[in-house]
Amino acid sequence: MRNAVRQRKSGVDAIVAQGTEAGGHTGTVASLPLIPQVVDAVNPTPVIAAGGIADGRGIVAALVLGAQATWLGTAFLVADECELFDSCKDQIVAADSEAFRVSKVWTGKTVRAFHGEISQAWAESGLPTLETPYQRILMEDFLSAALAAGRHDLFYNIAGQAGGLLKARRPARDIMTDLVDGAVHEIRRLQRDVRISLA
Repeated sequence: MRNAVRQRKSGVDAIVAQGTEAGGHTGTVASLPLIPQVVDAVNPTPVIAAGGIADGRGIVAALVLGAQATWLGTAFLVADECELFDSCKDQIVAADSEAFRVSKVWTGKTVRAFHGEISQAWAESGLPTLETPYQRILMEDFLSAALAAGRHDLFYNIAGQAGGLLKARRPARDIMTDLVDGAVHEIRRLQRDVRISLA
């Protein structure tokens, strides 16, 4: 919250409230409690919700929590147009949300990524990670070797827990259409349910 308030005071146009479900470097507070707290703390600065959103339901939930927009990352990693390796896309669509874990293995900082063979091997080794930037330097050498060997399945696959909602690789246009249609459907469903409950 302190960082959000600091950013508001600096005069930014909008603030991204990223829950811990998000891929990449992330904090410890989940989107559901984080978003409304940030909205309240920085009002009237617009808030963009991120973390754990990959369908129309998530978009509408973020709007209900007070966000003015949403930021989706993982949902588009499986797009045909995304330049992520095919094996990494396949990992995402085959996994459930528990497969995307926070670890310091890749950079020395907490990063949410697909928990694959390398992350598991490091966890089982019992070895501590190095401090940033040394862990990242160590892993960059490994990643270069994996790329040279064509082992894209071992690559650093940053993705959020919303990956558990994704079941197929598709064109970005189709993903976007489903997001919009899904959000509209949920808004209409809520309107209908409210009318029924008030009748």
